[in-house]
Parts: sequence; structure tokens; C-alpha cells
Amino acid sequence: MVCRIITRISRVITNTISSMFVLAVVTVFLSFQAVPALAQSENEFVTLAGQWRFLMSNAGADANQQTLPELKFTDTILLPGTTDENRKGTRNEAREKDRLTRLYPYNGAAWYQRDINVPPAWAGKHIVLFLERTKNSWLWVDSNDLGRQNSLVAPHSYSIGPLSPGRHQLTLRIDNSKYPPIADSHQISDQTQTNWNGIIGKIGLLITDPVYIEDVQVYPDLTANKIRVRIEIGNTSSSLAKGTLTLKVAAEKDANAQGQPLSIPFETSGQSTIAEADYALGKTVQYWSEFSPVLYKLSVSLRASLVDSELCDHREISFGLRDFSGSGTQFKINGKATFLRGKHDACVFPLTGYPPMTVDGWLDVFKIAKSYGINHYRFHSWCPPKAAFEAADRLGIYLQPELPNWAAFGNPEHDDFCRAEGERILREFGNHPSFVMLALGNELAGKQELMAPFIKQFRSLNPRHLYAQGSNNWFGDPDPGDDFWVSWHIQWQKRIRGSYASVDTPLGHVQTGPASTLKDYTREIQGVKVPFIAHEIGEYQFAPDFREIAKYTGVVRACNLETFRDRLERKGMLDQAHDFFRAVGPLSVLCYREDIEAALRTRGFGGFQLLDLQDFPGQGTALVGILNAFMQSKGFIKPAKWREFCCETVPLLRMSKYTWTNSETFTAKAEVAHYGPSDLKDAVVVWTLYDCKGKKLTSGRLPVKNIPQGSVTSLGDINIPLKDYATPTKLTLQLALDGTAFTNSYHIWVYPDKAYTAPGSVIISRALDDATREVLASGKNVLLLPQLTELKNSVQGAFAPDFWNYGMFEKLAGERNKLVAPGTLGMLCDPNHPALRNFPSEFHSNWQWFNLLQNSRSIILDSMPTGYRPLIQIIDNYERAHKLAAAFEVKVGPGKLLVCSIDLLGQQDKPEARQLLHSLLKYMNSEQFAPVVTMDAAVVERIVFSNSVKMDIKGK
Repeated sequence: MVCRIITRISRVITNTISSMFVLAVVTVFLSFQAVPALAQSENEFVTLAGQWRFLMSNAGADANQQTLPELKFTDTILLPGTTDENRKGTRNEAREKDRLTRLYPYNGAAWYQRDINVPPAWAGKHIVLFLERTKNSWLWVDSNDLGRQNSLVAPHSYSIGPLSPGRHQLTLRIDNSKYPPIADSHQISDQTQTNWNGIIGKIGLLITDPVYIEDVQVYPDLTANKIRVRIEIGNTSSSLAKGTLTLKVAAEKDANAQGQPLSIPFETSGQSTIAEADYALGKTVQYWSEFSPVLYKLSVSLRASLVDSELCDHREISFGLRDFSGSGTQFKINGKATFLRGKHDACVFPLTGYPPMTVDGWLDVFKIAKSYGINHYRFHSWCPPKAAFEAADRLGIYLQPELPNWAAFGNPEHDDFCRAEGERILREFGNHPSFVMLALGNELAGKQELMAPFIKQFRSLNPRHLYAQGSNNWFGDPDPGDDFWVSWHIQWQKRIRGSYASVDTPLGHVQTGPASTLKDYTREIQGVKVPFIAHEIGEYQFAPDFREIAKYTGVVRACNLETFRDRLERKGMLDQAHDFFRAVGPLSVLCYREDIEAALRTRGFGGFQLLDLQDFPGQGTALVGILNAFMQSKGFIKPAKWREFCCETVPLLRMSKYTWTNSETFTAKAEVAHYGPSDLKDAVVVWTLYDCKGKKLTSGRLPVKNIPQGSVTSLGDINIPLKDYATPTKLTLQLALDGTAFTNSYHIWVYPDKAYTAPGSVIISRALDDATREVLASGKNVLLLPQLTELKNSVQGAFAPDFWNYGMFEKLAGERNKLVAPGTLGMLCDPNHPALRNFPSEFHSNWQWFNLLQNSRSIILDSMPTGYRPLIQIIDNYERAHKLAAAFEVKVGPGKLLVCSIDLLGQQDKPEARQLLHSLLKYMNSEQFAPVVTMDAAVVERIVFSNSVKMDIKGK
């Protein structure tokens, strides 16, 4: 039985410094349980970075025994580092196609050894071996077995002293092959950070006096403007020690904002001692948030007497005063509603294969994300190191780490490990104001009642954070004990993002339409009782940039990208690779934008988590980022332009469509989603219409409004007659909050109400029948507009780029007897080609193509000559890499044929369909219609109508 002595000391200090005062209520708990040191003191730290002796595992060294086996070291390794970085083992000649390829993979136990010299001054000192991040470890000092540790998220800290002066030997066995059943968590997955072996981050010896500060936790209380401080004091001696703890708070960036020191006496005799104190702050204290990431520093000094010795220790803790809470379906920071603009993070760091371990490294990462309006990070089934929390503290980013877990609860080994990891996360990182939420893992199945006790326990241990059973768990509703809910659906059928895999139908509104800016999720979230975050929105593919291959100079090689490149070369389209890259990017960006704005348009929404701002190079290779795997821009959109629709204050336009006629009046409603630090008083929105060259056409001002913080506010209607636009044109409508930097722009297309569609000398045909062949044989021009149902050698048309990656979900479709996705990535054309001269377009898809491509099929032209290029080319995914066309032209004998697989005749109610038909006919009636490739009519018929290629049918 543990005997606990409780001593309560109350003290009031009334004098102030810099408008701060201290009111301390101190509680000291003396426990006769010793606890090994788990954190780093500033007393003395001796680095052990450098060269260690190294040995790959062998049968004799792997014996499961406490006695240190006889080891014959023949190699060395540099630590901190990994076996991959040090190129240990055999070079991997495999070419992984679904992920990056590790050059020197190693899976198993490895031995690390070095000597240390203990000076006489360390006599009687408490000595800890500190390994900031590693895998399963086993330590021997000299020949003494000091045990094992298995945390994947927290430092491994071994108490190894006191040690006698002189030389001692440290031997570590690190094993990256044995884990509890946590599935392919991103903490250990070769799909992302790699399952490395080694030690990363700080490595060294922590030397303190035998009475020392074990741990400090700070609990802000904003209602009383105070903090509660919990201090754990260690004592490795067997003697009574008496001493004093001195606490002092100061603002990190304001030397004048300092509190009055507080001295607290304590006693400890060979046991762990807990001291708690309330430290009240003045009314001028500043709160931490994304807009004001103010940090304070708590200094804790220990002085004690032990027998005839004077002992000391010191610790400094950085903290922020913040209250992150839930209110209905929204989050609040310090009482004000906030909207989480989140980024999914899967630990993708291709040069090292593991995350940065320095604050500067994470500052670089977070600054890039913040430049794109991101204020929130969700770490998918992994927890970042301390440096990430410190960097997020400085920049004002809200973090959601997760347990290193992707497996259901119910297995005792799994559950015990997850419980311990959760406790370690809370202890190691709980002081950081950026740490606002914790989840038990990613997409967990099983039973909610098995997870609920973990949430209850973690909340009781640490009330500073919000808790949930997981991100996108496989349940229709959150558990009643959860503080927030991350999901892509509500009760399965209510969809809360714009895109889905074909195996998860129904699809999202970005994929199915209509093309408008009206969609929001207000109805879907009705009845939800906790803050709601849309899970992993986006997942729109980009085409690979093969120039990126050369950037992989670290521990992995981009064999997956090399495979895509080689496949495209075999299909005769490698010369188009960069054009494909340039064309898919803008389409994916505009789809991401609509997904983000739909969330912003939703009143009472909690936020979203993007998948992703950067590429995900695993799970089949999901190139879904506007940034590559190195967090470098692909060049499609500048950060400032992205922030127009992804920041704290976003002007929004609600319009029913993108394509209009000149007989209509453009109508739309203006709104603003405002989650800035305060209300906007007397705000005015100015709208301006520009032509395709940026020339101002007209403008107006909406009524003055007071825009409250934390919601979506209607601003007024915009009505613009379009009668003056006699020719087809693209216009841009800009909304700007007058006197601020907040602006947003929307494109619309205006077409003549009745485009001229008389065929002239062109024969329009629905089939390549005998009559059509006779027309071609007579030297005439034919526009072939086949019935879509007759196009057997084709794939289903689609506007949005393929979801995540084609290979992964094609396989799942077969397994689940679901429809395979179209798998295409948008359109590529020459906008200056005479066939499109009367149809304004960029070289890539934009919203005026939505109805056209949705109502089309893409004809497979793999059998066409290698250098042949269609008029309107559809870009295929890189698993399949078909040469696809929505329009192409050939000579058939003396005649000329243009084939268009867009249902132009069936969409004559759409002005864009009428205009494209008009543009094609005008081209075909001109001398510029001069196809250069000649084909026999029978060959054309096989290409267009053959059923020789298996297309989008149900899987087996």
C-alpha cells in the first residue's frame, strides 16, 4: 500500500510588479513511490551525439535474455540518425510502385554501443540517458540490464545513475520490427515517414542532483486569470531533504511583464513529491490564439539541503493562456468562435524519412502552411515531436495529434499500449497551448463503448484539451462522451465534403454538380451537438511533375514517379507530360476552392481538414497537393491568391451557375465568413466586374453592415444586366471588403442567347453508317456526334479530377462490386486552335466545361499514331495512361471527319453546349479544317465503337 502524506500550505502575496500579482495556494503531496525521470532538466545535459559502435542483429544477439550477449562490433554509425541515413545494410534494388522506395531499408533489431567517462564531480548525481525519439529500446549499462521502453511518441528516459567515476559502457538494442497491433499507423508506416531504425532528436545524459525537478505542468484558468502549477519533485537518495521551490512568471517577449517570485518550502525523503500552486495573474495578461500567440515563461527553481550538501535544479516552462472549447457545432478560442482551416499531416519528409526534430525545421513547415491560410494541423495516426508543438506555439496553429493507432480497440496488448501512449502525450506535450485536441486514431471501427473509457480517463488526467474517439471513425454518430467530431458524413448518407471515392457513393457535389456556389452543409449538421470538422476534404489528383524525381536525394527514391514516367513514354505521350502537369493543376485548385468555400458558407461549421496541401507519396501514390512532398509550390497558385478563399475572413458569392446568356441579368448574393479576432464595424463590400483582359467594366457598393465575429453574414444582392456582351466572353467578379486586404474573385462566362448553329456544308451524323461513309467518300465534311451509349471503346466522362488515386480504388471497386471511377484528370486543348476560336477557354478545364465533360465519354485512341494529338484531349490517370479524346479529327478518303464525344445535341438547353457546337461547325466550314492524319472508315469505326477494351463496368 502506498502511504501518502498531505501537507497544505496557503500563502498570499499582495505586492505587484508590472500590473501582475501572485496569489498562491500550495499543496504538497509526499508519496513513497519513486518515479524515474522522464523529462529534461536544465541542470546539465551532456550530448552523446556522434559516432557509436554498430551491429546489425544476428541470431545470437537476438536471444530474449537479460544477460548482455557477446557482441562483436565491426561497424560504426552516426547518431542521432537512422540506419537508412547511414546506409546500413544492403541497397534495395526493388522499385516500389505504390510508394517511395527506401534505398537502405532495415527491419529488425540493431545494436548501438559507446563508452562514457563519468567524472568525479558526478558522484552521487542522478543520471538519465535521454533518447528523444526511437523505437523499441533495451538498455544495458556495462553488463547490467536496465530494462526496455516502447514509446513511439515520447522520449525514452533511462535512470542509469549514480555511477562510479570512470569508464562505463552503454549498449542499446533498437528494434523496429515489433509493435503492438496498431496497424499501419503513420508513426511507423513505410507509406509515409518510413519505419526507420535508429535514434533521432536529442540524445545524451541528463545530470542532476539527487533531488531534482521531475516534471512541471501548467493549467490555465482564464476565468480567474491564473494558472495552476503542478510540480513533481524526484529524490533518488534515501535521506530527508528540505528545500524551497521558487516560481516566477514572465512574458517571453516583454521583459517588463514579470510576476512576483513565490517561494514554497517542501520536504522529501526518498520519494516522489507533488507540489501544486495557484499563481494568479493581473488583468492585463494576454491570451494565446492564432492572432496573438503570446507566450509566457514559468521559471521553477529548486534549492534543497541533503545531509551536508546544498542541491539545486532549475526548469523553464513555456505556456500560453488559452481556453479552447466547444459551443454547439463550433469551436471557441478564448470565448470567440473560430473556424479550423486544417491540413492533414501524414509525416511525409522524403529526405530523412522522419519528421524535423528542431524548432526551426517545424517553423519552416508551419510558415509555409500558414502562408496558405492554414491555422490547424491534424496528425493522422501519429504524434509529432516536441519541436512541432514549440513551433506551433510561436505561430498560433491549433494542433490535433493522434495516438499512433489505426486499429480497433478491444485487444488488451493494443489497449494497454494506447493508454500508455496517450498518458505520455499528455505529460510530454500538454503544456503547449497549440495542443488543443487529441484523438485515439484514424478511421477506427470496433465498439464505441470500448473507447469511451479512454476519453474519460484522458480528460480526467488533463482537462486542457478536447478529446474524441478518432477521426472519421466508422460510426454514424459521435460517442456522447466526445468533445468534437471529425467525419466525412453524418449518419452515412449526409455528405459533408465535395468529393468521394467511387466505392463510397453517393459522390460529392464537386463531382456531380450542379456547377454553382450555392452548396453548404447547414441542413446536414442540424442536430449535431458537438463541433464538427469535415474529414480529409479534397483529395483531387494532380498530374506528376517528373522534374521532381531529381529532388529525391535522401533516404528514398521516387520509383513510383519513374514508373509513371516510363509508362507514359511507352504510350507515346512523354512529350506531353509537362502539358498534362500544367493542365491538371488549375482544375484541381478550383475544385479544392469549391470544397473549401462550401464549408465556409455553412453557418455554425467547425472547420475542415484538407487532404492535402501537399502530396501523399504512398497508398498507391496520391498526388493530391498544391505543394509537392517537399512542401514546395507546384506553381499553380500563389499563397496570397489561395488565402482569398482560405483565411479568417472570406468574402463569398452565392450564384446558381457559372454560364449565362446575354439575355439574362446576372444575379448573386454576397456574404462574408468572418472568424477574425473581432467584429467588423460599418463594413462595406465593393464589387467590381472585369473583362478577360482585366479591364474594369462596372462596379458597385453593397449596404454598410456590421459584421459580427464568428459567423457567416449576408451582405446583399448583386444584379448585373448582361445585354451588352454580344460575343462569348469570360468575366471576373471581384468582392472586396473596403479598407481591408480581404478580397475574392469569381469567373463567369457569358454567351449569346442564340448561337448560330446552322451546319452549312457540314453533315452532322450520329453514326458511322453506310450513309455517312458515302458522304465522306464524296469528299464532304462530317461532324460525328455519337450517342454516348454506343461508345464502347471509351471511359465515362467527368469534370473533377480522379479521387486520391486510381489504382487503390479500382481494386476496391472490384472487391466490393462497385462501379470503377472514370479515373480522368480533366481536359487539355489549344485555346488558340481555330476549332475553339468561338468558344473562350484556357488550355485546361474550367467551370464552363463542367456540363460538357459530365455529359461525355472519352474515346480511347491508343491505337492512333504515336504523335497524334486530339483537338480536345482528356488526360488519363497514370495507372492506365490511355490516350483519350473528347474531340479529334481525321481524313477519311477525300472526306474530312471530326468526332466529338460530348453530348452537344442533348445539351442544347446549355449555352456552353450551343456555343461549342457553333464553334466546331464554324471551324469545319472554313478552309482551316484540314486534318493531317488519314484513316480508313472501318478503322475509325473500330476505334470509336469497338467493345474490345474493358471500360467502366462493375468489378468482378
